[in-house]
Amino acid sequence: MPKPIPVHTKSLVTMMAGTAFLVTNGASTWLVTCIHGFSNLKKTPAEPRYFQQSEVRVLGGGPTIPLYANGQKQFSVLTENGSNILWDIIAIKLSAIETDRLRRYGAYLLEEIGAAEAGDSVQITGFPGLDAAIIPETEMTAKVVDVQGASIEFDQPSVPGWSGSPVEKDGVLIGMVHGDRGPPSEPRAGLAINLTIFKDHLFV
Repeated sequence: MPKPIPVHTKSLVTMMAGTAFLVTNGASTWLVTCIHGFSNLKKTPAEPRYFQQSEVRVLGGGPTIPLYANGQKQFSVLTENGSNILWDIIAIKLSAIETDRLRRYGAYLLEEIGAAEAGDSVQITGFPGLDAAIIPETEMTAKVVDVQGASIEFDQPSVPGWSGSPVEKDGVLIGMVHGDRGPPSEPRAGLAINLTIFKDHLFV
């Protein structure tokens, strides 16, 4: 099974620790994580400053992956319903060298991304509490409370470090953790991006 990847995301405005994972269609491979790792905002405007000179560093001796290579954009993002606000997910297309260096983590098949329904039991793996140094991955089991369009709500609160974690149902990738419901001091439920909504548009 694919494994979560501990990362530091860095931009001109912030540096954050979180989780990422790989998705492949057989010909290309993408590193997937949260947009807010580059903005430190719950709602990130589609502004160049969050992506120019930005990079993802894989902890534990992994590669540093720039969002632009030789002046060319290497990532895909999508705006919320035609607004200037980005959905909280980014897919970074990897080079052959980057893909090979991350091969040990495995990758989810794009064509096998599945759907979630209320009541489903899901498994989440990531690095809650991740900071400067690498830590062991943590697994959490949760129950899907609701699925509304691009959002999946589950009954376990998230904490910093879970962001970008893959969400699986019976071993099938269904989503990516990106936030919470409730105040930061007392989150009551976690939120995940529903990948079935994005899989045909994000991985290009």
